[in-house]
Amino acid sequence: MIDVLKQGEPPVLVHVVDRPLALGPVTAKIDADRRLRHMQHHTAQHLLTQCFVHLFGLDTLSANINGYSPSTLDLPVAALSKENLAQAENLANRFIYEDRPVHSYFVTPQELEKLPLRRAPKVSEDIRIVEIDGFDYTPCGGTHCTSTGQVGVLKIVKTEKQGERTRVYFVAGWQALQLFQFPLKQPAF
Repeated sequence: MIDVLKQGEPPVLVHVVDRPLALGPVTAKIDADRRLRHMQHHTAQHLLTQCFVHLFGLDTLSANINGYSPSTLDLPVAALSKENLAQAENLANRFIYEDRPVHSYFVTPQELEKLPLRRAPKVSEDIRIVEIDGFDYTPCGGTHCTSTGQVGVLKIVKTEKQGERTRVYFVAGWQALQLFQFPLKQPAF
């Protein structure tokens, strides 16, 4: 399966698949490893993004989540020092080790106004908030861990200049463990 979409009124869930299926009932199952890796990286991305906001006032411009290769986030700065990267990585891991709850809940537009959101929602109804307990509040419809401890560890593996942006590559959870077990040649920052 490639994606799941909600369409129409009343809403119908549409599953987008990568190949034709035979007519009739279909049995589907969740790929538990893929889902866990995605949840770890997605939660880690929320956390690392908020660390860059909290420490340096840098909002993430875009992010790419991947549980089998490093995930990325793009920051609106031409370069970051090794010290800045270490500060963000250390703060993110501090929150991981604190094992803070990760809450997800729906809010009304009135409730939304009272939250310290990191970014505005892309939708105007059925607004789902993912909150890293007391630290990050973000409208998001994706899958996440239920506590920061489930992320395991977060490691920034490299950065790359993208014009006036810096792309930060990071790994988390099982992917980070695999990196530590079988180190890749890591480029210098």
